[in-house]
Amino acid sequence: MKQLSVITLIISLLCFSCAQREGELFLIRSGEPSELLEPGEDWSQEDGYLESKGEYSLSAGQCISSGAFQMSIKMELESPECFLAIMAGDNKFGFDGIWDEMPAGMVLEGPSFHKTHQLKMNPGEVIPVGRPFDILVKYENNLLEYSIDGKEIFSEEVVNEPFGRIRIEGWGEGKYIRVYDWSISGELVAPGEIYTRERLLARAQKSVDLRAEEVKNDPNRPIYHLQPPANWNNDPNGTLYYNGYYHMFYQHNPFSDRWNWMHWGHMRSKDLVTWEHLPIALWPSLEKGEEHCFSGSAIVNRKGEPMLFYTSIGHDAPEQWVAIPGDDELITWEKHPANPILHIDDHKGEVIEDWRDPQLIHEGDQTLMVIGGHPDDKGGSIMLYKALNDDLTEWDYLGTAFSGEEGNWECPNFFRIGDKWVVIYSPHGQVMYYTGNFDLDSYKFTPEQQGSVDYGSNYYAPNSMEDGKGRRLLWGWITDFKENQGWQSAITVPRNLTVSKDGWLIQEPVEELIDLRSEQVHMNTFTLKDETREIEVPGHEFELLAECSNLSAGSYGIRVNREQKGEVFEISVSENLIHFGEEEISLEPYGLGDDLSLRLFFDRTVVELYVNGGLLCATSVVYPDKENPAWELFAQGGELEVKSLDIWKMKSIYK
Repeated sequence: MKQLSVITLIISLLCFSCAQREGELFLIRSGEPSELLEPGEDWSQEDGYLESKGEYSLSAGQCISSGAFQMSIKMELESPECFLAIMAGDNKFGFDGIWDEMPAGMVLEGPSFHKTHQLKMNPGEVIPVGRPFDILVKYENNLLEYSIDGKEIFSEEVVNEPFGRIRIEGWGEGKYIRVYDWSISGELVAPGEIYTRERLLARAQKSVDLRAEEVKNDPNRPIYHLQPPANWNNDPNGTLYYNGYYHMFYQHNPFSDRWNWMHWGHMRSKDLVTWEHLPIALWPSLEKGEEHCFSGSAIVNRKGEPMLFYTSIGHDAPEQWVAIPGDDELITWEKHPANPILHIDDHKGEVIEDWRDPQLIHEGDQTLMVIGGHPDDKGGSIMLYKALNDDLTEWDYLGTAFSGEEGNWECPNFFRIGDKWVVIYSPHGQVMYYTGNFDLDSYKFTPEQQGSVDYGSNYYAPNSMEDGKGRRLLWGWITDFKENQGWQSAITVPRNLTVSKDGWLIQEPVEELIDLRSEQVHMNTFTLKDETREIEVPGHEFELLAECSNLSAGSYGIRVNREQKGEVFEISVSENLIHFGEEEISLEPYGLGDDLSLRLFFDRTVVELYVNGGLLCATSVVYPDKENPAWELFAQGGELEVKSLDIWKMKSIYK
């Protein structure tokens, strides 16, 4: 194999200047790369082509600016069992034959659209294996077209004019990928000339606004749980109380209902009851090599200035970045000139893996930050840092405050409630917590009690804040709704956190939610004995509170018919277990006694359960039978006394 050399590049450029057509720029010609190309380390030069068998990337040093362009690639694949993504003006076209980063088949997605286009064809139907083929991308008069060997693959008018990066990337998994020729015609400029805050946010917001019109009347969309107007969200981020408003930021893909292109969406409320959507707050600074704005948190520094902290992804290693507001309403944000405020090398020689998701607190005269991940010789941990200035742009690494047994921790929360400290973490599974003590001299946390934040399979990555009433509030990400519906995911109702005398984390829905109640169904005391009683619920958005005693029945609870014929979703208690759908929750540690309180929030497809005032919680996504949901209470093998049953219809939270 011949390695690329400066002499080779100079000779090839001289040849290109004589042979290329007017207006056409060759990035690769007969396997020779031009000076505008930035090949990754995994490429080797063969006779007439570049080849890679591992993870690969070929990037042009300039970007498509605006207007008409045409891009042509001659390449070859040894096998369709690879990952291939071809980027033209930031839009990605390709397929995934290895991982699950893309849906099955050929896919086109990106900022020119307001959704992912899953093309109705498999790679093997249109891409020949073991011989060269041609890919042509053409944009003119708002029409974007893709073809392979002259066969049209995609042709459609786009939402946003393509502009941005030119790249081939992927993974060969031991099979070769070859690029023979790669040319482009059109206006090309340096990234810094086109990637501006205004332009990037405008195309993102336009995609969301268009999709929002399509999904606003979807009967499965929750009405009193937070989510974007459309497309994807995941973790709640940057929860903040400032200047009379509760602010919720969140991980957001404005271009699709799948994960990618991480921005920060934004909404706010004065009362935790009525919310308004605000413009997208944070965007990836592509001109600085930033691909995603990952999760983080917010804080008001000691100078009274709100700040957003997050993990910036796309560089050689993760970096911690800061954004500051451009106005007192916190509508516009700018990246801080001091970025990055923390780098992976700032750990005094210690090697940290999976380093992300900063969260901050003020404690006494100190400002502390924890970041998730793990040292290379420990399990999931919270790494601890202390601010060295009031601007919160200089930090000192204090070491690992606490480590667990799981392999990695994401989205850590670390805070004090009364005289107890709480660690919440997401270990790529059920979200857990510890309560205990924290020594502000040694900066070490000592656990006393451990529990689960939420026992449901659809809950992850919570984020907390302290509000103007001194409460510690928590929100979590509700995951895994149906795919390809124009929206994906939601956020739980806000939970007020306290710590019991036994060290359990108590999570109660905030009292303000009472204002969402409207018409009420009330039932006085009744007894169920080996029987089922259907209960009337006021529509598909309600809150239910059942106070139960005399728990002698072998099994008792509540259930609803699911959308799939004959299936039910059941919440039941039997043999010291709560069955929450397919989840089993042991009641042994909690000692519930002779009384049981079940508080249920149901919002079209979301179920949130709070047992005995929030001693334990569980969240799930359920699609009920719209025509015959048949909500019912039941008791089998004995008696259940229901002292009271109240059901309220719930109103929408959106303005």
